[in-house]
Amino acid sequence: MKANLVKGFFAATAMLAGVHAHAWEATATDSINKPYIAYNIASPKEAQFEALKLCADAGRSECHLVGKPVDKTAIVFARGDSAGTSAAKADPMTAASVALAGCSRLTTHCRIVAAVWDEGATWTVMAKSPEYFAFGQGSTPEEADAAGLADCRKNSKTSASSCKVIDSPGEGHRYFVRVVGTNGTGTFAGASTKEAATELAIAGCAKKYGGDKSSCTIDPKFGIEVGTPTSAPESMKKVTAMVQPD
Repeated sequence: MKANLVKGFFAATAMLAGVHAHAWEATATDSINKPYIAYNIASPKEAQFEALKLCADAGRSECHLVGKPVDKTAIVFARGDSAGTSAAKADPMTAASVALAGCSRLTTHCRIVAAVWDEGATWTVMAKSPEYFAFGQGSTPEEADAAGLADCRKNSKTSASSCKVIDSPGEGHRYFVRVVGTNGTGTFAGASTKEAATELAIAGCAKKYGGDKSSCTIDPKFGIEVGTPTSAPESMKKVTAMVQPD
């Protein structure tokens, strides 16, 4: 996924759009306390790297990270005459209040200069053995793999050692669809949309029938939606309207 980046000295005027399968945010500042916010990034370390890179690419000096990487939250940065502070809270108005209060303890004329919403980290994989299939979710690919394998092994009584992840977590699958052929053979596929997952599953099934898609039908019992992103609350609009860019 292409990183969504916000340079903090521009107003954050829009909500995040689309389906984000993984999302971490990190904030960096420079020598004059301008914020550089990287959000909807695949992992905490990558978010920190991107935030620092934003600062460096802008030609700034003394770039350093502020706070810890977060997800599923509002990130607000307030800045005054000589200092700035950030706040990350699930409630956008609380984040704004905390950021402004922290800034006011350090300097004068504080205002919000950046505000974004991070939809949250959701990586989903499917693990399978001859007996059982399981879904695993986590805030990193490794967590998703571990969760899927653990569930598979727990429920595979005679073949736990054969459990393996059968799709790539890098795709950040949100939907899983199963298609069944005329001989009962099933094919799973995962994708970020139900339509894409269905298309992939039918294509996988058709390969087993010489490319004949008419032999494949969707199994209604296995249309599974996972990893729904956390949409921004209505109050995020109020916080975004409070942004006063430099």
